[in-house]
Amino acid sequence: MRVVLIHQPRLPAALDVAKMLAVWLEQRGVPSEVRSTNDLEAPPTGEQLAVGFGGDGTVLRVARWLDGRPVPLVPVKMGTVNFLGELDPDELPTAFEPYLAGDFWLDERAMLAARICEDEHGTRRIGLNDAVMTRAQTPRVARIEVVVDQTAVTCYAADGVIVSTATGSTAYSLAAGGPVLTPQSRSLVITAVAPQFSSLRSLVVPETARVRLINRGACSLVSSVDGQPEQTVAPRGALDVAIAPETCSFARRGDRLAFYRGLAARLGRKTACAS
Repeated sequence: MRVVLIHQPRLPAALDVAKMLAVWLEQRGVPSEVRSTNDLEAPPTGEQLAVGFGGDGTVLRVARWLDGRPVPLVPVKMGTVNFLGELDPDELPTAFEPYLAGDFWLDERAMLAARICEDEHGTRRIGLNDAVMTRAQTPRVARIEVVVDQTAVTCYAADGVIVSTATGSTAYSLAAGGPVLTPQSRSLVITAVAPQFSSLRSLVVPETARVRLINRGACSLVSSVDGQPEQTVAPRGALDVAIAPETCSFARRGDRLAFYRGLAARLGRKTACAS
């Protein structure tokens, strides 16, 4: 087995823990490589297990780098937001032993693909969380038409529109008022950010849906996937989004229902049934 250990360079402790685990693996005759998230230009070659040291942003970067390859990812919780995390750093290296033995289950998550459709040769971008079209520096409200399977649904006057996966439904989309999907869902969630005069704040569409966001305003907007490099969307330009054939697999050992407990803890709210 070959293990790649990927750390967030803005967190010095993440590099320290990654190096510690690399030494531990070497002592067991397991080849490994330590990389920064800034050093993921070359595609993966021969890795059988990936470990991310950071927060959810690090996980998203590693997921894009793996690009749908069947390499399980083990996220170590070392960031500010660790909703996707699996292990605490103080559990290492002991808690990593079962992963080497293949004693884990796969938590497979849907990814999305996005492309600026006015550019037929534009870069296809994949993401684990979401694709977003939003206003840039202009103070003017964005006017974004939502088209699903070539059928116009609505035109939002808003700060932006988010198209998220089930994984992304607990991120920006949730903050904007969207629903939460269970991790196994392959649906997409379309959520407007601060919409004006609209009762349709969010919409869930099936995995077969093809979503197009069209810039109907007079100013250019920007699009991004998982918060990474922005691309300009000119007036009348559009962003196409759909579920990608690629998936991201997390190596898990905990309870398969832990998602629901984690969600309740993250929301930090008492229910009406609390005594």
